[in-house]
Amino acid sequence: MKRTTLLFLLFISLSLSLSAQLNINYYLNRGRAQLYAEKFNDAIESFNIVIKVKPELSEPYFMRGIAKYNLMDYMGAEQDYNKAIEYKPNHTDALRYRGYTRINLKKHYLAINDFNDAIKLNAIEPDFYVTRGFCKIKINQYNQAISDFNKSLEITKKNKRAYFYRGLANNMLEDTLGALADYEKALDIDPDYIDVYMNIGILYSEWHKFDTAIINYNKVIELDPLNASGYINRSLANYHLKKTEVSILDLDTAIHIEPDNSMALFNRALIKNEEGKSEEAIKDLDKVIELNPQNILTYFNRGSIKLQINDLQGAFIDFSHAIEIYPDFAKAYINRSIVRHKLNDAQGAFTDREKADQIIENVKQNQDSYASYADTAANFQSLITLKSSSRFYNNPKFNERIVPENNFKLLYGENNSKYFNRLSVLFENIENIKGEYSELGLIIENKIENVFETNLISNEIERLNVEYNNTSNKVKNLIQSSVYKSLIKNYNGALSDLDLALKTDPGNFMVYYCRANII
Repeated sequence: MKRTTLLFLLFISLSLSLSAQLNINYYLNRGRAQLYAEKFNDAIESFNIVIKVKPELSEPYFMRGIAKYNLMDYMGAEQDYNKAIEYKPNHTDALRYRGYTRINLKKHYLAINDFNDAIKLNAIEPDFYVTRGFCKIKINQYNQAISDFNKSLEITKKNKRAYFYRGLANNMLEDTLGALADYEKALDIDPDYIDVYMNIGILYSEWHKFDTAIINYNKVIELDPLNASGYINRSLANYHLKKTEVSILDLDTAIHIEPDNSMALFNRALIKNEEGKSEEAIKDLDKVIELNPQNILTYFNRGSIKLQINDLQGAFIDFSHAIEIYPDFAKAYINRSIVRHKLNDAQGAFTDREKADQIIENVKQNQDSYASYADTAANFQSLITLKSSSRFYNNPKFNERIVPENNFKLLYGENNSKYFNRLSVLFENIENIKGEYSELGLIIENKIENVFETNLISNEIERLNVEYNNTSNKVKNLIQSSVYKSLIKNYNGALSDLDLALKTDPGNFMVYYCRANII
């Protein structure tokens, strides 16, 4: 699966503070540039130097956390974000990224706490609600998750991720038509949204409309030819359409892309067994067990195939392994009873059958207290789908990563710098905004271009102070002043300017935008 690299688009700090003979600003800026170039280990070394000399600074911990996050060192990243927040409790971005990190560590409740705190500091950031909603899906709070996605959509209607995840939550609530409607809205915003096509395909597969499902899986594969899940899902749809050879070809492709994909190997084994290729099926199941030695279904199915080809000793061992992992696996006792009968072990066969009958009776009387493997009504020899895979498929190499929306800040700089897609998606009047602020020498920037002299910025602040009483547009004057002050880390002065601007124009979007970035 293709890994999306998280690039935190950094705000250039122009402080020229020195510690002893070490130029802290030099190493901070070098670390930022290394982050931007995806040289994460080099960036960590730069931030280590700063932390050694100035251990009370928040920023080097925060940015070192970004580097560790990209290296998938989530525990190390979390520790760095903890330090960043310790030294700067209102560090919104550190709260944001600690939340993302905790999602990858499966600490969903703690991640929710981080986004709660981030929202207190910046209640108009739609991504906070989307990601908090994602966490609530993970802890089965689907209605609460939908409330978060709705709040995000109140802030911005063109929010594809809010629609996508709301669709997922609706699907979990079995509102499949609502889910489909949300997925389609996400596609209206981004016609190349791969995850949406995948989920729409799964919906149509569940509705047994396999031809339509395949159309969506085809789109996934068109957009990402190395998407193993796209081939696996298309294989399942073709299997149900009785296109067995095509189904196996798709699984072959998925395994070629991801040789350790247990789901693809398991499904290919079962289909090959149906085609009479028992030995090839056993080889695939051997690989699944090698990848996950605690996989109950694989032992059970491999034992069943060995029973079919009269490998009684092998079947006995596999059913015994399944029972060892889950002692109430009724069907495994039944099948081992058959094996023992064939091995002329009448007493053992009777004992296993008696145990199976006892489990079945207990299931009838205490259905809720037994896991599915105790239920003989379940079909343990069926293909695995993405929806049914949670009890089966645990790939230790799989990392669930949620990538945040990029966020951009105002910088003093050249007028020819680029403006970025997220703002044009969130705010339809971005053309007007960028025109107004480019006149002031302000740009919305996400890359390291220029480092400006502190004296130049101080002179600009002084000029704005002189002009304030005479200008006809005091709000623009205050915004420009706040940006310059934040560049030299005079955050209190910047916030004072923005608070004064809000008193003059309480509905001004850019004032809130600048204040959110400073907070």
